[in-house]
This record gives sequence, C-alpha cells and structure tokens, in this order.
Amino acid sequence: MPKAPRIEEILDVEDEENELPKEVLTDLGDIQNDLEEVAKQQEKREQALAREFDVKKQPIWKRRNDLLKTVPEFWLKCFENHPCLQAMIIEEDKDALKFLESMEYTLSEKGDVVTFHFKTNPYFTNPQLKKFVREDEDGNIQAESTKIEWKAGKSLIKTGSDKGAKRDAASIEESFFTWFDCEKYGEGELMEIFSDLNTDPLPAFLGEIDEEGIMMADDDDDEEDDEDDEDE
Repeated sequence: MPKAPRIEEILDVEDEENELPKEVLTDLGDIQNDLEEVAKQQEKREQALAREFDVKKQPIWKRRNDLLKTVPEFWLKCFENHPCLQAMIIEEDKDALKFLESMEYTLSEKGDVVTFHFKTNPYFTNPQLKKFVREDEDGNIQAESTKIEWKAGKSLIKTGSDKGAKRDAASIEESFFTWFDCEKYGEGELMEIFSDLNTDPLPAFLGEIDEEGIMMADDDDDEEDDEDDEDE
C-alpha cells in the first residue's frame, strides 16, 4: 500500500479539485502531531504491560521447556521445518543446533530479546546466545548480540581463506550463526519469526508453516468455514 503523504507535503501541493484552506491543513497537521504523541505514549504503556506479563509467563515457559527437552532435537526440527529458517542453516550448523535445548523471546528495557539456551557442546563455550533489537526515538534500529566464543578449530563461520574451509566467503551468510553478527544482521531480521516460535513452536515442528512464515489453515477448519458459508 502506498505511503500516505504527510500534512507538510500536502501544504506544498496546489490541488484545485481537493482544495482546503491552508489554515485548516495547518490545524490538521497540529492535530495529527498530537495523535502521534499520544500513540507513542500508548506504545510505551503497551510495552511496559507486555514486560509485566512476560514475568508471569516465566514459570509456564519453564514447564514447556522442561517438557520439550524430552523430545530429541525438537528445536533443530523447528528450524528445518520452517521455510524461513531452513534457508538460514547449512549442513554444518545442524549438528550444533542439536544442542539447542530451549529458546525464549521477551521484552526488556533494552528492547526485544531472543535467548537461545545450549547444552554443553563441542562448538562454543557460551551457555546462552542472545540478541537484543530496539528502535530508538528517531526510528533507527539498534542491535546487540552475544559474541560467540568458539572452541579451537570449531568455528562454523569460515571464509574461503580459512584452512580447510568447506565453503567460500559468498556462502558464509547461509550459516545461522552469522545472524549474531550485528554488522551484517543489524536490522532485526528473523525477530518476528522467533517471537512466533516462542508463542507456539508446535506448528513449526509439525511443518505447518507456509513459505511466508504463516501457519497453514487446518483442513477441518476450512470445512467448517465452508459449511458456515453454505448455512448463510
């Protein structure tokens, strides 16, 4: 959908067919600015409320994570079955992602936070990998992430110049772990996907996500909808 012109832009356009007094347009601009200010206040309140309820969800997430830990390679299968995420992992990543035992997506004063909890593994020493993404008052996206502490000779982020590298520099961005490099991925790519995964990971595990990252409708639901349409 085309972006609507701002009031300031309208003021500079002479349109006899849709002409309004400039003082009216000026007043409308002031009103719009007031509405935007209230919207900012609303957003801050909503974020504070979301953080409050994230705290209440913590024990429920723990129950879910404890249960999912009994399912072998649950989160790896979520990645493999999600159309948007499967493109981000390469064969070498899969063995490391087998050690991913839980993930969570929360809101903090610092911004949106996704945290991946890993079991002890042969690749890196970090028990957690985190990424923070926030939008400042000017609308600029800022990101911070954990520096991955790779074990000797185990880094999955290699360039063509690395000794024994299995892929060249052009394919390095295929690795999921390059996502923690904020210089390459600083715009919060995938954050919405991880938020959805945190809300309900089962559709991804079952392969019920379409190519646009949307949960596919259940056939039974479609049939019920069709019946409702016929009744009407």
